[in-house]
Amino acid sequence: MATFTAQGSMFEGLFGKVLRPTGAFRDDLKAVGFDVERIQPEYPMQVWVDCLDVTAKHRHPGVERFAAWRLIGRDFITGFLETIAGRLVAVAFPFLSPKTLVDRSPRFMRLGVKELEAKVTWRSPKEAHLTLNGPHLGAAHLVAGVVEVCFERLKVTPKVSANNLDGINGELVVSWV
Repeated sequence: MATFTAQGSMFEGLFGKVLRPTGAFRDDLKAVGFDVERIQPEYPMQVWVDCLDVTAKHRHPGVERFAAWRLIGRDFITGFLETIAGRLVAVAFPFLSPKTLVDRSPRFMRLGVKELEAKVTWRSPKEAHLTLNGPHLGAAHLVAGVVEVCFERLKVTPKVSANNLDGINGELVVSWV
């Protein structure tokens, strides 16, 4: 089984650019291995997962775990696109079609988790399935929120569903009109 590493730019995007946690939220993040004041170049994937759960508790109390992760994915990509790594992606948006965005998404995803493998399978000209060799069971749910925001930046309304496939791997089904 692959060992996944979460890049510090993911933490910078979510916590440094968007959420800026304070008080108990910041303390809870520190307790699971992330210090907002000292962002490291990379972290074990479990620290990222724990931080997502802490964020869900503080930002989306009462929301089911992976539904909260999807909402966090929306915040995450907004902040990530403001990081140095994210700007590499953001600069391409004006030149991308929805199909090109989906085709390039595996490469974009590896900016955050370099070991991630995503496979795109086209079911029709406007429907793709992305299979993720999940760094975590909920990864597809987080990525669903990311994809929604990326499509919105293209001024296209997507339909995105996230599925857990086998306890660790995930799948996104992305379509648009």
